[in-house]
Amino acid sequence: MAKRRELTDFERGLIVGARRMGRSITEVVLAFNFPRSTVSRVYREYLAGITSHGGQRSGRPRMLNDEDLKRLDSIVCANRYATLDEITATFNAGALSAHENQACLTNFSRDYPLHTGNTP
Repeated sequence: MAKRRELTDFERGLIVGARRMGRSITEVVLAFNFPRSTVSRVYREYLAGITSHGGQRSGRPRMLNDEDLKRLDSIVCANRYATLDEITATFNAGALSAHENQACLTNFSRDYPLHTGNTP
C-alpha cells in the first residue's frame, strides 16, 4: 500500500475539476491514481463548501518546549555523571540553582573556548 500523505491544493483541484467536468469517481481514480475514498471525500467537501483542509498535520507534538530543552541541557551539563533517574528527579524538581548554572557555564567555557570567545 502506498505511503499516506496530504493532498496539495493542486491535486484537490484536479479531483474537483474532473468531477465537475462529468467524470465518474472511477474515471478520476484511474486517471490520477488516488484512492477512491479520497476522491469521494474531496468532492463531497467541495460540494459542502469546505474549501480549506486545515493545512498539513504537524505530527506528534513535542514533549519538551525550547525552555525545557535548555533547562535539561543545563542539568546534564552541571552533572555529567548523573544517572537518568537523578536527571529526571532534578528536572521535575524545578530550575537549577544559581551555583549549578554558573558551574555549567564555566565548564562549557573551558571545554568549548571557540564557541564562547574565551581562550585557554
